[in-house]
Formats: sequence, structure tokens, C-alpha cells
Amino acid sequence: MSLSERQYRIQEENIPAQAQLALNQARQNALNAGYSVLAVRQNQLVEIAPDGSSQVRKQIAESISVVRGQKIKRAF
Repeated sequence: MSLSERQYRIQEENIPAQAQLALNQARQNALNAGYSVLAVRQNQLVEIAPDGSSQVRKQIAESISVVRGQKIKRAF
């Protein structure tokens, strides 16, 4: 049985929400297992400990907003 083009589109539209859910679950699983996780907050790389405490690890460059299909170059 094959899926119609419409069914494929519906499934593809759900990918971002499913990815966000999986990311949140992985983060929580790591914290529950006693591991720290890294997150970006206000242009800072922050380590979050299982007890909820956080420590800034690095200042990072401001994010670049892009429009779908736009090509950008970034010098490192």
C-alpha cells in the first residue's frame, strides 16, 4: 500500500514537532541519568546540571537569521 502525496505532506509537516519532542525527551533523559547538558541562552553556551544549576561555558557569536532558500557565507 502506498501513501498519497497528500499523506506524505501531512507526515512531513509533523517532522519539526516530532524532532522537538525527541530533543526534549533526550535532554530530560540525560538529566535524569545524572548527566549535564549544553544549551544556548542569550549568545552563551550554558552547561545545565541535573540539579538545575547552570554555568556559562562560553560566549558565542550572535545567531544569523536566514530566510528559507537564502545562501549565506560565514567566515570562521
